[in-house]
Amino acid sequence: KYATASPEPAGEGDTGGKKKKKKRPSKKGVDPAIRTTVEEKFLAVFDPAWGIADKDLPKLNAALSVAFRAAKNQALEGEDPADVGRPRPPEGPVGPSDPSLDRGAPDGFGAKATGGGDAQVKRAHANATSIAAALQGGGNVQIAKGDVDCDYGELTIGSNTTVDGGGATLWYPGKDHNGRGLQMFGQNIVLRNIRVRNSGDGLSMGGMTYRKTANVLIENASATGNGDDGFSPSYDCKDITFRWSFLAGNARCIFFKYGGTNLTVHHSVLTHYWIRGPLVNGGSIDFRNNLVQNWSMWGSRVEGGGKGNFVGNVWRKGSSGGKADSALYTGDGGGTIYQAGNVFEGCSPRVSEGGSPAFQAPAVATEDAKAALEKILDEKTGAGCMPRDKIDRDYLLSTKRCPGGDPPHGLQTEDTIKHLKAPPAPEGVEGGGGEGDEKKAGGDEPPPSEE
Repeated sequence: KYATASPEPAGEGDTGGKKKKKKRPSKKGVDPAIRTTVEEKFLAVFDPAWGIADKDLPKLNAALSVAFRAAKNQALEGEDPADVGRPRPPEGPVGPSDPSLDRGAPDGFGAKATGGGDAQVKRAHANATSIAAALQGGGNVQIAKGDVDCDYGELTIGSNTTVDGGGATLWYPGKDHNGRGLQMFGQNIVLRNIRVRNSGDGLSMGGMTYRKTANVLIENASATGNGDDGFSPSYDCKDITFRWSFLAGNARCIFFKYGGTNLTVHHSVLTHYWIRGPLVNGGSIDFRNNLVQNWSMWGSRVEGGGKGNFVGNVWRKGSSGGKADSALYTGDGGGTIYQAGNVFEGCSPRVSEGGSPAFQAPAVATEDAKAALEKILDEKTGAGCMPRDKIDRDYLLSTKRCPGGDPPHGLQTEDTIKHLKAPPAPEGVEGGGGEGDEKKAGGDEPPPSEE
């Protein structure tokens, strides 16, 4: 209908005073490239198996009409038919889709990450099938904002890829403590402004079968309600920056072990969790200007010969029942901690000011702990996926405990988050027990799903 122009009616003098009817253009006049493009775009989000009620047909017809019109107009201007109906891709490397979230050049250990570089932007709809297709082959992927139903292990980001989630939320089934959420298996990855909820491992990086993830920048990401780790840069992962991000309601917060090394975490929130905020075993972490609060067993720990710089952070015990003297300390196998300019509210570290000498780490702009806290809690430009949804806001407002239930943290909805409960320890472990209790649950052994 919109791919060819309707002929103008002839003048009355040419038709004996009778108006000539407009001819309806035939399908033969449709540019095949335009027709193919629109059909592919439509089928990317519509599965005939779903079925469509009669009441939905007008909306579908209207959407297709708009798509055809955009296809025709842009094709006439010489656009690539593959891009019809989409926002025009920017020139050069892709920045944040929300300019207010522009965090500047990459910094920390992940400063070398360039992601998809200047590759053309691939636009993905807010559904898992469309996102998975866009992720194929790397490049720059822009996801439309919306709620996305995902299955475990369905989405994997590979090498040389930039993903801008646009504020989308990936919802997982919440039935498998070991299920993987958004996976990052590759080198040179940039991930920003996306939310992962109700998985096993939320932001999952590396594993027993893949030990090469490196040069990664993650910013304004959120992982909440995941039954295992919110973020797991382990298994030989290296050179990673995690900044301006948000971890809440996960059984374990940051798991940094099994050969993982060189991790920068700054201007982020770690809240409402059981243990590992973070756990550093054998690696090196530069941890600055973060908020760590409401742990129900212990806060932050360095062990196994690991080392950490902890500068300008705020620890708040909250009301989650965790040990007040476990905010920051060394565990089994020893480790070295340099700490300076930190604030401890209702809790204390087992490391004196200064502690061990700081290790050399890439420069990160660092500010006073309370000044940084105000920025990361900002409702519009703070830490985490933006805009924050009700669940994320309730986590920040609450000083109570995490969501509870079965599985370990339960599914997150606006109803379950309303009365925040303490996260129970995984099966076989009594919450609030001794420092080594997490080992009884296999917490420091390779996850069963990866054996």
